[in-house]
Amino acid sequence: MEKTKSLKRETQKSTKEIKGTRFDEAKVKELAYRLYAKRGYRNGNDWADWFEAEKRIKSGEELYSC
Repeated sequence: MEKTKSLKRETQKSTKEIKGTRFDEAKVKELAYRLYAKRGYRNGNDWADWFEAEKRIKSGEELYSC
């Protein structure tokens, strides 16, 4: 019985983490797109834009800072 409760708590925790990740991913997508737009919609730097967006969000910079 205790093992079942423990497993249920872990499952709920994992679901919350996944939901949090999706929310953060949406922020990263939006900021990466804004960085792409700021560069004049030139292709070829999608990974750089993505990583820059992640870095800014993790450091607490505003989403609309670019």
